[in-house]
Amino acid sequence: MMNRAPKVLATLLLAAASLPLTAAGAAADPACTRNVLNIVAHHDDDMFFLSPDLYQNLADPTVCVRTVFLVASDYHADRADTPDVDERMQYVRAREEGIRHAYAAAAELDVADWQLSPYSAGEVAATAYTLGHRLSIVELRIPDNASGGALWSLYAEGTGLTTVRGERNDPQTLSRDSLRGFLRGVAADFGADVINTVDPTADHHRWVDMSAQHIDGAMRSHPDHLSAARLVMWSFPDVPSRFYRDYTTMYLPENITGAAYDERLRIYWEYDAYDEDIRICDPGPECEDGWYYSWLHRQYRAEGPWMGDIVVPLPPSSRPGPHLGEIYHLENVWNGLRLAITPGATANAPLLSSSADAGTAQRFRLIATDGAWRRVGGRIGTDGGWLLQNVESGLCLTVEGASATERARVVQTACGQGRQVVRIHGGAASGYQLRFATTSDEDLAGAPDLALTATGGRDTGIVQGPITGGQDQWWQILPTS
Repeated sequence: MMNRAPKVLATLLLAAASLPLTAAGAAADPACTRNVLNIVAHHDDDMFFLSPDLYQNLADPTVCVRTVFLVASDYHADRADTPDVDERMQYVRAREEGIRHAYAAAAELDVADWQLSPYSAGEVAATAYTLGHRLSIVELRIPDNASGGALWSLYAEGTGLTTVRGERNDPQTLSRDSLRGFLRGVAADFGADVINTVDPTADHHRWVDMSAQHIDGAMRSHPDHLSAARLVMWSFPDVPSRFYRDYTTMYLPENITGAAYDERLRIYWEYDAYDEDIRICDPGPECEDGWYYSWLHRQYRAEGPWMGDIVVPLPPSSRPGPHLGEIYHLENVWNGLRLAITPGATANAPLLSSSADAGTAQRFRLIATDGAWRRVGGRIGTDGGWLLQNVESGLCLTVEGASATERARVVQTACGQGRQVVRIHGGAASGYQLRFATTSDEDLAGAPDLALTATGGRDTGIVQGPITGGQDQWWQILPTS
């Protein structure tokens, strides 16, 4: 175990100024002047991506900190040849314990003083740990993505799930709405002034070729991270939120160095000692290589130009659309015509501009891509964005032949095949651009964006064209009812 001698945590401060916050309720403790709520998927997401801001808050006697971990680490040994539930649960408990050691080290409190108790909010049960009057951790234990993608399905499709048994709560069934009620209940109970989570847009950005940095398999996103961040964005339109870039920080210059890095590493190793999947050797300079140490050298917020005008796929709400699972007309700003198929058309039929009310042939359901990890050219990530599924045919908008060339036709094929993913940019006032992602190496930073483009009047085809700013590439996304 590392020595937890007092350190000067001021070295952890980043140069960025604090953002203005709005109080959202009564303080968790009268001594606290600010209540910071962190909501992340995994035990280590806060270590790698929310820190050292997290450590600064843990060390500050005027700040109350609560972290909600949504996901259990039950993927460990979750393979057909080793279906050992006991071993998986040992790993779940070990990672949870490691987090408590790291938090105690950052706050310079005694790890033996953590108190365990049942907890509930919004009629959902969980297990809580408290340390002193300022620090608390809430464990919900949703099954990990590697055990079936439960959190992604809950977020993207509204599919219910059953949690893993907690230390002080039974397994329970969650819906998307009940999880939102739980999160809002936690925030209200705690009096959260600000909510921190990871990047909801991580899978909406281009690949970065990391071969020059000798990093094998650079990652772009994780479906559990995306689900957690988007559920926060969806659940809290009324509470200030900070989003932190996660895997994509490895593409950026190091900004945690020297004494600040040493202090971050000291606290991280308190956690690492309990995570046998991550731990590769005893603490020392020879360990400081690879993904994990790349993240520890960096912290960046997801804000400004990085998020830009990306339309994040969110479930239905009172916010302006478009929303997941809902049905829309897409009306081109230039010609005033609607995106459509020919009624009765089958696979590989072209998309057209249509003026007549063609019923379901003009209606498209918006779906989030499944968040599955894909390995492409040595890189791991997702082709994140939206699919447009025609209501009549059940087929998805696709670039013919999965072509990445300009002016390729847009047709319809079975969903989940070829060049179908679009990333939506814009807003209700200006309209929206639908830019194609790709499942090939063309989705590298620096490759030209190609957008859904009208070509003329009624019954003319739709293509993918280079971004020009012309109105032929802007669409109104209009609810059908």
